[in-house]
Amino acid sequence: MNDWDGDDRLGAELRRLFGDERLDMNPRADSGKAIVAGAQRRRKRRAAMATGGGTLAVLALVGGTLAVSTLRGGDEPANVPPAAMPQTSPTTSQALSSPSSSVDATQSEAEEPGPSGSAEPPDAPASPPESSWSSASSSPPSMGTKFVDPTLGPEGYRELSLGMSFGDANSTGLISTTRMMPPSSGTPCSTYRVSDGTDAVSDVTISEANGIVRFRAAEAKTADGIGAGSSLEQLRSTYPDLTTESSGYSASAGANARYSFAVTDETVTDLQLVAVSSDC
Repeated sequence: MNDWDGDDRLGAELRRLFGDERLDMNPRADSGKAIVAGAQRRRKRRAAMATGGGTLAVLALVGGTLAVSTLRGGDEPANVPPAAMPQTSPTTSQALSSPSSSVDATQSEAEEPGPSGSAEPPDAPASPPESSWSSASSSPPSMGTKFVDPTLGPEGYRELSLGMSFGDANSTGLISTTRMMPPSSGTPCSTYRVSDGTDAVSDVTISEANGIVRFRAAEAKTADGIGAGSSLEQLRSTYPDLTTESSGYSASAGANARYSFAVTDETVTDLQLVAVSSDC
């Protein structure tokens, strides 16, 4: 038997086997669509798994960076090197562009101080401002106390002025109605104590015809700062037009009055404001 006969028998056997009806496969009409749909589903699952894994990795990295920067007290999150950032697909970038609940939760947990107290404590409240009152003053002045200027001006003291009648002076409430010195014979003048609660002015003399004609100071000084305790040198430098009197000196206090200064041992011991029209 030659080789050609063997090849013919082998070919005939193969044709018989492949011609067996049991090996026939009749594909369905939509088998092509099913294969394509299955391939698309597998591609979508692989893409979703890759995208989800990249997104979770990026979110974990960002959350950890926010937590570390917050605990360190930094105002801005630490810069992440570009090499550490994973390659993201457009879907991943879209997920990062909008804040997610997981990032918010991580950030809120990082802002709360942990049980170990690692977060910095809040700033201590500012201490109250120190009182502006000096140590020389034991207590501030009463808000209901009216400020009293202890100055004996050229017209008078507080609401009392030269020429004011007894009735008007009494209505101010600044003088006592009890006379310190009643009128003497031939002198229609009475002296009343000033009772305003201060030691600025001692008393006033009131004429029946001319009203208040004299103020006698206690601790009050002139508007130029001269009073009891001032030196004669200070008096002369302040009032260069001094006129010598029997009891001391006098200086003009305006058109209607003059200051009278009693001087002892070159020191002013008494200050009075006297009306030019005094008849006392």
